[in-house]
Amino acid sequence: MTRVHVVGVGTIGAPLIRLLLAHRDTLGVSHVSFHGDNTSLAERPQLAALIAAGAELTGAGSLTELRAHGLRVRRLADAALAEADIILDCGRHALSSLATYRDLSARRIVAQGSETGFGKPYAWGVNDEAIDDEEDRCVQVVSCNTHAITTLLSGLTRNHPRETTVLAD
Repeated sequence: MTRVHVVGVGTIGAPLIRLLLAHRDTLGVSHVSFHGDNTSLAERPQLAALIAAGAELTGAGSLTELRAHGLRVRRLADAALAEADIILDCGRHALSSLATYRDLSARRIVAQGSETGFGKPYAWGVNDEAIDDEEDRCVQVVSCNTHAITTLLSGLTRNHPRETTVLAD
């Protein structure tokens, strides 16, 4: 079973954590932990909901501060990162954490589309064959817009491989 750690609980991280929890059996996920880039009190209801759903909140800073706000936190994020099989960085600073991530034992480290240079760019269903399990430990999932457009174009060109239209100015 796979241990997954998610960095960031914003518009990408929080729904991703919920999906991992909802489909943990299908995905082979045994444990989901997470921490925010800069967890604030305004996020407390969302953090509590993720904890109630089965995810483990870890502290990026002070455990005492998070606990003082009524959040159940058992350990620091560094410990969860060290144990993770997969790290999904949904924050805005994945590129600056790349050297640290490479020193960890995770078999795959994934960053969002804004982190150009993090690893091999990937779009599901478009370049699946480009990811080499042995060599591509760090992967950058292309942005949602790029993902949607390339998926659409890939589907259109697979259906009509000889009918390529060139748009002129």
